[in-house]
Amino acid sequence: MLDKIKQIGLHGVIYAIGSIAQSAVSFFLIPVFTKHFTTEIFGTFSFIDLFSLVIGSVFYLGITSALPRSYFDYECSEKRKGVFSTGFSLIVMGAFAQVLLVYLFKSTLSLLIFKTPEYGEHLFYISISSALNFLNQYFYSFARLLRKSIQVSLLSIFGMILNFSTTYYLLVYKDIGLWAPIYSRLGTFLLILVFFIFIYREHFRIIFDKTEAKLMLKYGFPTVLSSLAGMSIDWSDRFFINEFLTISDVGIYSLGYKLGSVINIVLIAPFIQIWNPMMVEYRKKEGVKELFSTITLSYFILGTYLCTALSAFIMLAGPYIVKGGSFLPALKFAPIIGLGILINGSVNIFCAGLIFERKVGYIAKSYNILCIINIALNFFLVRNFGVWGAVGSSVLTYCIGPAMIWHYGKRYFSFNIDWKKIITALGLSGLANLALINLYNIQSLKESVIFFTLILVGLGATFFIFLLSKNEKDKVFKFIKSKI
Repeated sequence: MLDKIKQIGLHGVIYAIGSIAQSAVSFFLIPVFTKHFTTEIFGTFSFIDLFSLVIGSVFYLGITSALPRSYFDYECSEKRKGVFSTGFSLIVMGAFAQVLLVYLFKSTLSLLIFKTPEYGEHLFYISISSALNFLNQYFYSFARLLRKSIQVSLLSIFGMILNFSTTYYLLVYKDIGLWAPIYSRLGTFLLILVFFIFIYREHFRIIFDKTEAKLMLKYGFPTVLSSLAGMSIDWSDRFFINEFLTISDVGIYSLGYKLGSVINIVLIAPFIQIWNPMMVEYRKKEGVKELFSTITLSYFILGTYLCTALSAFIMLAGPYIVKGGSFLPALKFAPIIGLGILINGSVNIFCAGLIFERKVGYIAKSYNILCIINIALNFFLVRNFGVWGAVGSSVLTYCIGPAMIWHYGKRYFSFNIDWKKIITALGLSGLANLALINLYNIQSLKESVIFFTLILVGLGATFFIFLLSKNEKDKVFKFIKSKI
């Protein structure tokens, strides 16, 4: 089991680099966007960006999610290549359908979202980049099945550099506004797709396995419903903010959410990338339940501490990253949102039984219920508490989600969970993150650094004393002594 955990850690670190590179461009561009965009324009861009995520979550047909499940059903190399080729054919069909439908209804979609046809062309071009992106994600998923972690990370870094530099050039020097990030994504995603097709050309087969296609679509359809419901949760908070407040508030909330989601880039995304295919591969191995118990506790202990550290960094460095003064209120929303995103990420562990038994319909059912709950919460909370209401709605939804998935998943695969330690870690981290919001009101950099250090040292010491067993503490001391 220790070897498996080390494998997760090793590949996880490499994938973390790639994950950070894939998503970091949006963070590196925050100073540029907040300097050259108003809060209203940033709010508009957030809606365009969300539109691309929502349609992409539908038209990828769930094939990227279905690939690992079908791939490991076979030991034969040719059979696996047949699965890969069949899946690619399906996802290409989804990409063409997405682009065609958005082209035909771009003006109508713009009217529905923005109450003006002005952004129809923006929606069309972002739909092309969305299609290219989920085609790339299919290849990224395949590369992870082959344990090509270094290759994935290097390509992600290349994409980050290209996307950032072209966006910066088009926005700062060509001054084309909203078109800058859209054109940049188009060029970057297209180039990466061509590269993927070239390096994995030997895995393509002129074959379309109808039986496997049906299995993948059957598996993928509930995943699409889950993704759509999940995207709707992200969409609804901004919709109600725009409805009850202003598009400027949408921009501020969207920035706060983006800053809070840094935990997804640093921990959750790389963890998922290595864990999801690995848990399917090892589902019948000896000691798998013990592995799940260890991974679950480690996820929450490491995640809560890392989430607090990242929140402290955001509150400390935020005023220097965010260039526009009107965006600064977004900083105080990030710590609470980040903790909610961390809790929601545990779904990828608790859903194991549903994945193993192909009962993903329960995941779709759970997310559809969550979507309704989230809409109701946003309607009430945003209306009465403004942007903080949207923050509360998101966090509550993120707490309910994993509980629902575990309720269904443990029927098919259960394992021991140390709830006492997990709840303690979450509670302590929650208090620390609430305290960090006070950094927003501290003007002195020196005082902020001291406060930042005290919270992290205090939280680390508390975790060490109350959450580690005697055996684990002895191992820590032994490790420290060996390094002195």
